[in-house]
Amino acid sequence: MDIDITFDFRSESNGKDADSHSKTLKQYHKFLWSKKLPNGKEFILTDNKPNAYLYHKSDLGEYCLSSDSFIHPYDYWKRMKDLINQIPKENIKIFDHISNTIGSIIIFPSNRINGLYTMNQERGTNKYINDRFDLTLECIRRYFNNENSPLFDTIKRYCNFFHLFDNFKGYCEYFLLQELVEDNYTKIKFFLPFNDFIYNILPKDVDEYNEYMKNSIEFVVNRNNRIIKYLNTIQNRSYFYLNIRANNNCVYQYIVNPDGELDNYGSQLNVVNRKPIEGEIKMITDETIEKIKNTQERNWNYEKLSSSFFDNEGNIYSTIGEDFILYRSLYKSEYLKNNYDKL
Repeated sequence: MDIDITFDFRSESNGKDADSHSKTLKQYHKFLWSKKLPNGKEFILTDNKPNAYLYHKSDLGEYCLSSDSFIHPYDYWKRMKDLINQIPKENIKIFDHISNTIGSIIIFPSNRINGLYTMNQERGTNKYINDRFDLTLECIRRYFNNENSPLFDTIKRYCNFFHLFDNFKGYCEYFLLQELVEDNYTKIKFFLPFNDFIYNILPKDVDEYNEYMKNSIEFVVNRNNRIIKYLNTIQNRSYFYLNIRANNNCVYQYIVNPDGELDNYGSQLNVVNRKPIEGEIKMITDETIEKIKNTQERNWNYEKLSSSFFDNEGNIYSTIGEDFILYRSLYKSEYLKNNYDKL
């Protein structure tokens, strides 16, 4: 996938919250954060579960995740209005744009536990954090060291998610946050001098705001560049989504890793048209076939499975004996559109 680190997600959100309404942002998240965890297991995200922004279910657990913009100019905060009015509008405009690019956004667990705030909600309303990500990251660092912080209880509620990354270094490396840490992941590069959460942490004057803006922009630009470097290292990544259309016309989605092994159990999708593209030959192992048969045996008869089906990139699969093989698609998109239900 090509990722545009300059793309402003507000441009396709029609004035609504880009975290929830930008389709491009969701696809960027899905691609960037679907990868191997420090323990070597694949953490693959899907977007087909109803009422979930992104979703993962495997032997690692079940996780619902949402997007969270973590760099804010505060130009929409009423209590910051007088200060913001003293900053050149062009500077705020640039800051706004950069804070709506992929380098300024992350994902957190989105399911509420016992009716309490999620990470996104708590860090946005907690007076000791006020939506600052440098302070949020300090809380995450302290959590891994079993040290108290304003977000300790909230992070602890989602301990299963944070423990996926083994430690603070693993978390930072997974989400490409290295530009915000130093001294071998023992310290945070704060956007403003750190006061140990003692008093108001918002910029209090023009000089502080300019410092906050400069450091925030520098971090986002550096993280965007790191994202590009990361993308250059994974061009040959080859796990893929497998959508099987059963004889009842339902579609079940699976994830197959580069070794041809099944990474999750099937979940039902809506039938959609898919544009074919060329793909390299891949084999799916016999063990994978057995898992597919066993997990869906109550829903459809494997022996009556349609002879052709598609992955999420539009690649066409076909049955040959007991194996599924992905081969280079020669179908025209118009043909596929008109004949999908016949395949």
